[in-house]
Amino acid sequence: METNHVILEAKGISKSFPGVQALQNVNFRLVSGKVHVLMGENGAGKSTLMKIIAGIYEADEGDIFLHGKKVAFTRPKQALVNGIAMIHQELSPILDMSITENLFLGKEIVKNGVLDYRQMNEKSAELLERVGLNLPPTTLMKRLSGNGRCGSGI
Repeated sequence: METNHVILEAKGISKSFPGVQALQNVNFRLVSGKVHVLMGENGAGKSTLMKIIAGIYEADEGDIFLHGKKVAFTRPKQALVNGIAMIHQELSPILDMSITENLFLGKEIVKNGVLDYRQMNEKSAELLERVGLNLPPTTLMKRLSGNGRCGSGI
């Protein structure tokens, strides 16, 4: 019989913002081999908890444990290095950056201390082809419309 183990656990997490108690003594546990759902009404604190786990916000109180070890991510990159990434509900691309720059934002490929745009553009082109978009990866996001065609609102 296979035993499931705790991958991530948040214990007693509290977070407040000026005039708002977003989380109060929240516990959350992710166990291997299980499907988890975090749900609640708007304003219930779901995004706030996820942002604390992903290193975007710091909890006012409480602890996060990853594979049984206490962690305190103060930046998203720290969480990402440890296998935690957050896909935000509302995607907000940086319009003055290219498709490639948006895809690799926060996880850039660096070679000899310099951004390796050649490799990032190659990988971006592969991804674009995989999803059926015939666009150069260097296309600025502001040139795209909601339907994926290049141009101003085409």
